[in-house]
Amino acid sequence: MFKPLLWSFDFSKMDPVRDRKTVILNGVNYGTLKHWRWLSNYYGRDEVGRFLASVDTREIKPRTRRLVALVFPQ
Repeated sequence: MFKPLLWSFDFSKMDPVRDRKTVILNGVNYGTLKHWRWLSNYYGRDEVGRFLASVDTREIKPRTRRLVALVFPQ
């Protein structure tokens, strides 16, 4: 389900642990609620929130920031 979001990467070589930053940021910025649920279930809601709080806010699309703060509070 993430392949369309990670079109610019070699999807067969992606690892959700090693490439956590890429998976989370692309999932949050370009994904649907289904992607957000997967992120929450796989990494844990609190972990995704901590991660997103640690990245530069410019890496999260402006229209997505408010929803991120509500769904993945930190």
